[in-house]
Amino acid sequence: SSLYTWNINALNFIKQYFKSTTAPLELSVHELVELKDKSVIISIYGHAPLMKSANCIRKTSGNCGKDTFNHEYSLIDRKNINTPVLCNCIHCFNICYNSFPTSLHKQFNDLCTKGFYDFRLDFTLEDASLVTSIFCSSIGAVGILFLNFLSFGLQFRY
Repeated sequence: SSLYTWNINALNFIKQYFKSTTAPLELSVHELVELKDKSVIISIYGHAPLMKSANCIRKTSGNCGKDTFNHEYSLIDRKNINTPVLCNCIHCFNICYNSFPTSLHKQFNDLCTKGFYDFRLDFTLEDASLVTSIFCSSIGAVGILFLNFLSFGLQFRY
């Protein structure tokens, strides 16, 4: 979890105690510009966590694995979309992630021209080849091969 920096007042408060913060994914581009500050980091790629739960899906299915750290599972919704779930069996909780990662690669140049220069890539469910592809394309800010599978976040929906 993190501290939420929704507006300039929250940012000014957080800056008293921390040297950086991550901008919320929910902000529009106009709200994001109001937070323009060298301490604000923008996540340009990642599966957003949707929910943390102590209702272990492994235990419910009769497959408790108290001795292991992370297991990947998925829940299938009514539209037959897989929602990725990481089960932390040592601490007995789950994290459900958005099925489609947020990708702001197409907005990278616009963010740079608006004065942002600190960006983050959040890898949670990706295999090594996908991490390499996303990382390499992020360095050049030219987009990635998997853009058809990505949602482009709420930040840039006007």
